[in-house]
Amino acid sequence: MQAQPELMRQHEAYKAVRERLLRKPTPKPAPAPVEKAAPKLLELRFYNEHVVTWRNWLAFKEAVQASSTSTTVAASFGPYANCAASFVLAEDSNMFVARRSMKDICLDVLRDFPGVTLDEVKGPRRSRNIVAARQACMFEVYTERRDVSFPMIGRFFGGRDHTTALHSVRKVEAQRAKESA
Repeated sequence: MQAQPELMRQHEAYKAVRERLLRKPTPKPAPAPVEKAAPKLLELRFYNEHVVTWRNWLAFKEAVQASSTSTTVAASFGPYANCAASFVLAEDSNMFVARRSMKDICLDVLRDFPGVTLDEVKGPRRSRNIVAARQACMFEVYTERRDVSFPMIGRFFGGRDHTTALHSVRKVEAQRAKESA
């Protein structure tokens, strides 16, 4: 009668499994309330707007100098000016030179190509008028933004290869040399 104790052990094991599966879950304790940090005391100082603007300018200058020689920073100098542009430190550390974005350069070039949009220039179509506009845009981006590499120009224009950008620049240079001769 060896089977009886084995059978009883099996029944007990099944019973324990059923209890684990079918019993009601025990409620989890509520999380402890999170205490809010005490607000920092505000130091009230009343400055003229030009003092605040000057301090913002100094902070902006430090941010650009700390980052590198070239960076893109969004800056706000009081009510006087808001800008988000790419800046370059000139030889004089007090002088910043703002650069136009590739998109702005392309939009200016596309004014000479009526009916061609920036999306078409970045797109896959190879119509003669779109290719001419694309090549002119690539040339202008290359001449105005020397910090941008050919692979970056290619990626901006719809993921094209760097040799496409190089060909465009060389072709427009040859056309302009031919026109000037």
